[in-house]
Amino acid sequence: MSAALAPAAQAQVPAAARGHFQRGSEHYRKGQFDQAVREFSAAYETYPSARLIYDVAQAERKQGLLADAARHYEQFLKQEKAITPLTRGVVQSYLQRLRGTAAGRKPPVPPRNMPELFDPALGAPLGSGAGSPSAQPASAPASPPVAPPAMPAVAATPSGQPASSAAPARVEQKPAVAAAAPPPAAPASAVASAASAASASPAAPAGPTPSYGIVRLQQGAPAATVAAPSKPISGRWLPVPVNPSFTLRDVVVQGDALFAVGDGGVFFVALQDGIFRAVRSGVNNWLSGVWGVGNELFMTGDSGTILRRFGGRMKPVVSGTTKTLFAIGGTANEWFAVGEAGVAVRWNGSGFSPVPTGTRQPLFAVQALDGEVFASGGGGLILRWNGAAFVPMESGTSSWLHAMWGTSRSDVFAVGARGTILHFDGRAWTQQASGTNETLLAIWGTAADRVVAVGSRGTILHYHGGSWRPAKSGTQASLFGVVGRDVDTIYAVGDAGTVLRLQPE
Repeated sequence: MSAALAPAAQAQVPAAARGHFQRGSEHYRKGQFDQAVREFSAAYETYPSARLIYDVAQAERKQGLLADAARHYEQFLKQEKAITPLTRGVVQSYLQRLRGTAAGRKPPVPPRNMPELFDPALGAPLGSGAGSPSAQPASAPASPPVAPPAMPAVAATPSGQPASSAAPARVEQKPAVAAAAPPPAAPASAVASAASAASASPAAPAGPTPSYGIVRLQQGAPAATVAAPSKPISGRWLPVPVNPSFTLRDVVVQGDALFAVGDGGVFFVALQDGIFRAVRSGVNNWLSGVWGVGNELFMTGDSGTILRRFGGRMKPVVSGTTKTLFAIGGTANEWFAVGEAGVAVRWNGSGFSPVPTGTRQPLFAVQALDGEVFASGGGGLILRWNGAAFVPMESGTSSWLHAMWGTSRSDVFAVGARGTILHFDGRAWTQQASGTNETLLAIWGTAADRVVAVGSRGTILHYHGGSWRPAKSGTQASLFGVVGRDVDTIYAVGDAGTVLRLQPE
């Protein structure tokens, strides 16, 4: 407890919020700041505490999202009344320095006495009444004030479904760390259009609010709240009805919504209720890739199609190529799309422009980790971005590599034809035994030893403890995409509208 803070009462934080905060703290310690924003925002939805707004701001500052961070520091200062004048002055002083930082410049270094993170376990949430140890979160908390991590919006309201709104959350297509208490499914708000929720400011506390405890994360030291060790992925893969039954080629989680893209320019949106609703994208091209970061959402497809979410609608963006773009990915500030004949385009801040790859092989996947960008494709090709061009790496295989995923630049998987699975440890790519000859088409995980790969003829493999094991899918349909809402809620998508959901044991 800092001497700058008044004594704090121990609040009863819901298990779901506590789990999100623990995972966010661990992501923060590991430098995975986009995932940290996601988890802190999700924690706020369940337990609307202003100190979680501060945690979001800290993670955004680390990402270089200075305008977003400044806005959330300001919201924190307006809504939190219990911090001492010293702590308030430190944060206010840093906020002024942050606002004076020119766009594109590094943020100023915060003072040593500025809190790293605030633990929501100490004190009552906003709107909970007097800050007594028994104070509980409001049964219907206000929407998080975290405006940038708003749930993505899409253009159309599917037939027969009412439009409404859902609580926003921040997501990036990256792994989450397992925690002792995964969040329960939120009550469905049936947002067929997935319209962005308004950022409502929570009501002021009705009584005195306890102060915050501080979590200080030292470089190389474990976080004060550490996620539980990962457990094997287990359970039954069950079919999810989807209508109409378009082939689905990729899937991503963005905010509270799961987006799956496929043929005929149609994509599907599924909220917490798990119902997949078809939405027209505005183009007739088939879509092969989808990717989101922060509140950005992109889709790619044939004839150089790139769609970007603008004002709640998916709208075309000039890609600079007519080649099919199979995948899109990148970092918060640098986006790449790759496709047939070795084409790769890069977002330059105002549009996409081609970048050299030195190959005519098709490129099926792109993955960004810790500032590194990898791409994979035909003939066992693996490329690495050097800041000016993609350059080849030695893969040790000639199998086509269809997908990539990893937790860091020294923990990357690539999967492909004939059951090929490669792993990169930061020095070299090595092959792992998969136990199958089927083509592996997608891969996703929650931790370095908790990974799922899917592929042709309904193939599903689970990775844990250094080995891959088959799982029964109950289908012969090829599976082209896999992603999870959290550590246990995992979906796979594929041929003829096939959608599977893992039912944990």
